[in-house]
Amino acid sequence: METMQKVAEIYHENKGNYGYRRITLILRKIRTINHKKVQAIMQKLGLKGKCKRRKYSSYQGKVGKIADNLLKRDFSATAPNEKWATDITEFKCAEGKLYLSPIKDLFNGEIIAYDLAESPNFDEYIHYYNNERIQVKLKGLSPVEYGIQSLS
Repeated sequence: METMQKVAEIYHENKGNYGYRRITLILRKIRTINHKKVQAIMQKLGLKGKCKRRKYSSYQGKVGKIADNLLKRDFSATAPNEKWATDITEFKCAEGKLYLSPIKDLFNGEIIAYDLAESPNFDEYIHYYNNERIQVKLKGLSPVEYGIQSLS
């Protein structure tokens, strides 16, 4: 009975903020007591410690580089290879995560190139895309030369 009173007293002194673990620590300064005993007493008295939880926020701050808005939401193109768009999509798989990054021609929706990687770091892919893949697709011409040629 004395232990029950002491548990209730500590609980109310701390405005219900203490659970059985903290109350056990305080009681152990006075005498030897098991946390299971304190937990059983608190359950018998109907006492529960308050759980302090952080308010959920999905905001992660400034993450990564933000590219310039060159298209300004104008996703229509009048000729092939005039406007290309890309994005990175994350897929959760049994073995981990996979990242898909396709490059799409906004004229006809054709996928120009894509890369599938195990990390979101696409530096090698971007280098390949900027140099070799474009040259193959544009038949060795620069994007500007190809655009001029396709318009004439």
